[in-house]
Amino acid sequence: MIFKTRFTQALSALALTYLIFMGMRLFLLFMYPADFETLSVSELLLSLLYGLRVDTAIIFTFTGLLFLVLTLPVAAVHNRRFRMFIGALWGAIVGIITIFNFGDVLYFGFVHRHVMNELQVIGNDINILTEMALNFYLPHTLAAVAGLIFSIILFAKLFSLPIKEQTFNKKAWLALPLVIVVLFLGVRGKVTGISFGISDAFAVNKLASGNLALNGFFCLYRSGQSQQVKHSHMPLKEAIENVKSMLASPTVTFVDPDYPMLRAYTPVAAAKPYNVVIIMLESWSARYIDSFTHNGYGATPYFDTLAEDGVRFTNFYANGQRSLEGITSIFAGISAPFGSKNFGEGLELSGLSYLGKMAEANGYHTLSMQSSNRGSFRVDKLSSLAGFKEYYGAEDMPHVGEEQGKPYYGVWDGDMLSFLAQQLNSAPEPFMSFSFTASTHAPYF
Repeated sequence: MIFKTRFTQALSALALTYLIFMGMRLFLLFMYPADFETLSVSELLLSLLYGLRVDTAIIFTFTGLLFLVLTLPVAAVHNRRFRMFIGALWGAIVGIITIFNFGDVLYFGFVHRHVMNELQVIGNDINILTEMALNFYLPHTLAAVAGLIFSIILFAKLFSLPIKEQTFNKKAWLALPLVIVVLFLGVRGKVTGISFGISDAFAVNKLASGNLALNGFFCLYRSGQSQQVKHSHMPLKEAIENVKSMLASPTVTFVDPDYPMLRAYTPVAAAKPYNVVIIMLESWSARYIDSFTHNGYGATPYFDTLAEDGVRFTNFYANGQRSLEGITSIFAGISAPFGSKNFGEGLELSGLSYLGKMAEANGYHTLSMQSSNRGSFRVDKLSSLAGFKEYYGAEDMPHVGEEQGKPYYGVWDGDMLSFLAQQLNSAPEPFMSFSFTASTHAPYF
């Protein structure tokens, strides 16, 4: 076999890599069909297509530099030994990633989601994994080692094949910037906004869709780093009694001592459902809010009126200091322990209950919006996953206020809140809305 140019040879390696990664995804589907039976045929195919986006991000991130080297318009790249060496590196990278994803498929059978930060927090228990790999999973380990060796030989052999055209012209240099741009876009997975992440891999609003498109390797390296921490835990029995005392009420009955938090509720008379309006405020500090710290700034008069006439919480648990941590607590009802992932960074791969879905199940019309651009913080995707049927961003909101100039993020909060009022005035009742401000985020206009 002879390749026409160095590009056709490198592109063949890319195609082969895609084929291997997609094969591992189909292996996951074959191993656990019950986890994906909620997907229709069209949803399944679309999820596999999104899997190609996941694979693109991985392949271009970890082999992009090798692709660039192999396509440089210099005579040295046609040296057979040099290309075989690059091919062996390529094969090693593909083999290691495939082995990791093979282990992820095995792990999926236990927890029905992909591996996340478990490897980062395993600490001194690495010997347990080693013992399992060399005993119970010895056949799998040997197969993985054989697969790694085969991958190295396969890609080295591929790049050892001769190339027909080995001359260069000016067009070859003109193609180089295009290759760099394509590789850059492949790594990001998007042209604009935040780079392609875990929540973007959901082709449809179903957990099965994300699990099929994703793999453990992508989830691990795109979910960020977790700090290891040593906890001094309260005794379990004492902790259970404390929590049960906080959850106790005349309508609650704890039903099973083996599942101490499992409880049943005594039905109460149905009441007319309230409309619910949730406004998540960006970067507010209690220092400037007179109803909390009484410093006399006068900066939040309407909020202070609400605080005095409504219900104000002065002792509460903050889920964190980042916007995503606030969205996690509101959308999923989760006060995430230190070191865990947020909604939008991997938590969505766990089976959770979501605010929008619960509201819809109770007959509510749902809508979500933010005054930043639609994709900022991936709130568009997260709102969809959480079950909100309507979503709006800065691109949908006209300027109606008296503010001068353009804010750093999207539109002025006043414009968003006016837009929110307009949408709610025409929304069917009962409704639940979520809106996220941005004008108070530094740097200030």
